[in-house]
Amino acid sequence: MTTRILDGESVRSPIRPFVIQDFHAFVGGLISRPGMEEILRQGKAIQDRYNLRDITDGSAVADMQGPDGKPFADAAEGELRLLWALSVDWFNPYLNKIAGLSISTGSMAMSCLYLPPSMRYKTDNLYLAGIIPGPKEPKLERTNHFLCPLVDQLLVSWERGIWYNRTYDYPRGRRVRSALALVITDLPGSRKVGRLASHSAGCFCSQCHLKKQSINNIDMTTWKMKTAEEILEAAVRWRDADTQEERKCIFKEFGIRWSELNRLPYWDPVRCIVIDGMHNIFLGVTQFHSRKVIGMDVPIGDREDAGNARKIKENDLISLRRLLLKDPEPRLLLRFNKVTLGHMCGELGFRLPRSVHEMKKSVLADVLTRRTGYTQTHATIAVWIRPSASATDRAPLTSTPDTAELAPQTLIGEAYTAECAAEHAATAKLADRQDEVDSLSIRAFRKRDLKHMQADIAETSRPIYSVGPPANMGTKGQGKLKADHWKAAIEFELPVSLMKHWHGERLDNLSDESKHRHDLAHCTMRLACAVHQATSYRTTENHRTRYTIHMHAYLSDILELKPGLTLVPNHHNALHLGDFLMRFGPVHGWWMFPFERLIGVLQQVNTNYKQGQFEKTMLESFCTAANVKAFLKRDDCPKVLKDCAPIVQSCFGGDQRGTLMTDIRTLGEQILDGPSPDTGATVDWTSVRRLEREFYDVLAARSAELNILVPGWRLTRHCLLHGHLTICGT
Repeated sequence: MTTRILDGESVRSPIRPFVIQDFHAFVGGLISRPGMEEILRQGKAIQDRYNLRDITDGSAVADMQGPDGKPFADAAEGELRLLWALSVDWFNPYLNKIAGLSISTGSMAMSCLYLPPSMRYKTDNLYLAGIIPGPKEPKLERTNHFLCPLVDQLLVSWERGIWYNRTYDYPRGRRVRSALALVITDLPGSRKVGRLASHSAGCFCSQCHLKKQSINNIDMTTWKMKTAEEILEAAVRWRDADTQEERKCIFKEFGIRWSELNRLPYWDPVRCIVIDGMHNIFLGVTQFHSRKVIGMDVPIGDREDAGNARKIKENDLISLRRLLLKDPEPRLLLRFNKVTLGHMCGELGFRLPRSVHEMKKSVLADVLTRRTGYTQTHATIAVWIRPSASATDRAPLTSTPDTAELAPQTLIGEAYTAECAAEHAATAKLADRQDEVDSLSIRAFRKRDLKHMQADIAETSRPIYSVGPPANMGTKGQGKLKADHWKAAIEFELPVSLMKHWHGERLDNLSDESKHRHDLAHCTMRLACAVHQATSYRTTENHRTRYTIHMHAYLSDILELKPGLTLVPNHHNALHLGDFLMRFGPVHGWWMFPFERLIGVLQQVNTNYKQGQFEKTMLESFCTAANVKAFLKRDDCPKVLKDCAPIVQSCFGGDQRGTLMTDIRTLGEQILDGPSPDTGATVDWTSVRRLEREFYDVLAARSAELNILVPGWRLTRHCLLHGHLTICGT
């Protein structure tokens, strides 16, 4: 709090205002809607414990115990129990509207797991707890300050429940209890919310005790898994520690600090903080595979650029050769241009993984200075000068001259070159430069491959609701690809294109480079198979097993094909992802796509962009819009307002394509928010009708006969009347 003098009086004001929506009031509004309580009651039903179709079928949700020690879903007569998922994510509220200005603002939102997927992520059914103020993401224990008000309300709702004097189905009132089942966020966000060690720390994993230096160990049988008991005990020890030094020791050993979520008596920090499939599979593993393993973003040309020779000065080469004899520091080599440094790497037998122009000068300097102990006894310096030749008659310096043409002063010895090359191949990577020189193996992806893939993308026909990769994928003009783009690429375009152009029928007739491409194509197909198993709309033990087998085989392949490659935390977490498939069911129930779409809605809210003020505007505008949309769906909504419904809906309509919208269409009823996906027209809410009982009974019987409904869900009596239908896709 800050204190200032206003009209002679001392006034206190918060340094960073944080406004939170009352959770109990939101739940009260939710259950006051017609038919909502019946939908929530049906949502608790477990369909099949072995053939999971939604998150409520998963073991973590189905086996959750209530405060009375009985299954949470088995409430007393008249009591309603709700399970929620929390998502915390940070975003730039300015987008590109204010040039050069970028801050980080957070959103805290929850979805009710007992709502069907077709309703769960509609904005009027999402609880937006608050907007975490910027300008930067909170550090260390400061995240707890924003979680505290929400945890306080969840504790009250769990321990004694909230009594509502009147609901739509219970005019005399009923009690409602709520519990937090899981946290859905990206990797950095999960560390902040759970107060876990960063993914770049030694204790990088939230599921097991594997250390960062052993990240290439993909033998899951050797991993020691973490338990909730030991993590909670360590968190309590950290909270109650007397000194900062003691806290540092506890954190170094266990990688945990105290989180406000630990106050919830049912909270399990190991099982309930999920590994988000969207960030892990698509933005993590798939993007890494495309850029680092295949090399899509830096395709090499079919021939070297002859213009490099014009940028090399002969005197610079002489000076560089002499300087290298003294085992210089890398910084002393930075005065030479990149082409000169790259040419010297070629002289010494170093094979660079990409063109010189696409590498940093500091990396090239590291390549040339990483050896130690070289003296003039190993070799002498070659001064490549032709005394009789003029500057215009000199041969291009893109190739090593014959030893007969060298001046007699000095000569590079073969032992020197061989020793440098052997030293380089032995380590196969540059110290702490994994991001720049990720491997010294064959660079497979070429410009012609990029053109082939772009042509394949252009020739691919997709349903109108599907978002495919951009036509200029692999170029700088593609911009920042979203998870939908990477999902589309690994599901079809990338594996099909590589198998089409790189697959060889007979390996014995292929060159080494062609064999390498053949193996990379099969490696890509393994990743595509793993993604297919992970993103299925139903999950069984067989799905989990096959996913783990494919992902493990994929990681084994890239470690073999890319010698010296160091895996990243996303690779390790991908092997843990299979456990969450049986714990929380199909991945569509616990990935970040819905909450990323929510952030897109928040970024479109008109504000004054003043920090400390626009956060409140965002929250109030979102809540107002959600309440209006919910009110327009009520039977008692005045006709004059229902006539305005199309205008209101068009204001809040968004893109009807993408993974979330596809999930909603596949898993439940057609979403009614925004433009219709087939015509782009706005939904006419005045055409919503309630089916007559006789017609409804016939339609329900026929639907059950054709088995087109998700088991346990009833057919709604509300329908939209359309003059025509267009079927896009199957």
